[in-house]
Amino acid sequence: MAAVDDIYLPKDLKEVRSTFDGKWTLDAASGCWVWQACLNRAGYGRFNWPYPRQSVLAHRAAMLIYRRCDAKQFDVCHHCDNPSCVNPDHLFIGNRHMNMQDAIAKKRFAVGRKYPHAILDEGAVRAIRTDNRTYKQIGATYGVSWRTVRMVRQGRSWKHVT
Repeated sequence: MAAVDDIYLPKDLKEVRSTFDGKWTLDAASGCWVWQACLNRAGYGRFNWPYPRQSVLAHRAAMLIYRRCDAKQFDVCHHCDNPSCVNPDHLFIGNRHMNMQDAIAKKRFAVGRKYPHAILDEGAVRAIRTDNRTYKQIGATYGVSWRTVRMVRQGRSWKHVT
């Protein structure tokens, strides 16, 4: 799949826009244009761009079609936090750092035990913070590395646990 910046943007977008507009429906409550066609695993829409024929993320295609904005090396972010939304009024251009900070601020990341690969839980974190043994000894008890124990003790991980 070619990058969005490689897409040839035709001067006349009527046909592309007509095809695109047939693939979303308006959610009156939120104002989102909800993509009804193919979605990827993360819930983002896929659109078959015709010139040249390739699949692109639908919200990127929306920015190209409605704003004539080619994001190139930037992220197309959602104000509405709905990955299937393609309403250009709900989209903005940002860099990866801005996008991640926005997701963190809106609590869109799994933290603590909700994170699928977590070994510790909130109770273990509280116990680690009060344990006076060495990092290595504590790590052996909980099945984690001494570095993980240090991160917990320094408050650099599991920050949400008080």
